[in-house]
Amino acid sequence: MRTFKILSVTLLITLIFVSGCRRGGRSETAGGGSQPSEISAYGITLTKESPPGKVAELLIKGLDNGDTELLKKLVAVKHETAAVDAIYGKYGKKSSITPDKAASLAVAGWKATYSFFKKGETTVTKTDLQGETATINATAKGGTNLEERHIRINLVMEDGWWKVTAGIKE
Repeated sequence: MRTFKILSVTLLITLIFVSGCRRGGRSETAGGGSQPSEISAYGITLTKESPPGKVAELLIKGLDNGDTELLKKLVAVKHETAAVDAIYGKYGKKSSITPDKAASLAVAGWKATYSFFKKGETTVTKTDLQGETATINATAKGGTNLEERHIRINLVMEDGWWKVTAGIKE
């Protein structure tokens, strides 16, 4: 019995050590995956030091290209999961939303809204930074006559990164 306990403890310590070593240069995300030390696509590289406007630019590029995997990396998953949990809690229920489902729902909403705008015609115009939140204003061309439209993208600081909340508002 004593030998079994020693083997169990040794195995557990080994597993913890090995899983910790495999993460080198990466940190855990809300979705249980790992966050790279940088996110790079379409000529834009994000790090924890990147300002909210850069994140919004990459969001727009991801939307222009329909890049679901990139867009999921930009979602404020903890923020969105907490929002859904709060709605359920208001009615005395417990939410079963997973971080991946929260990210997928946010991305689906962004894509649906952005489908009304012309790809490649959206530019960031202003950033309003207030502590751990930021609002990005951008102009886009949309509607039947491709008139200039104004959109708002909201971000929050999450795990040291600027992340985008669900909903692109016009």
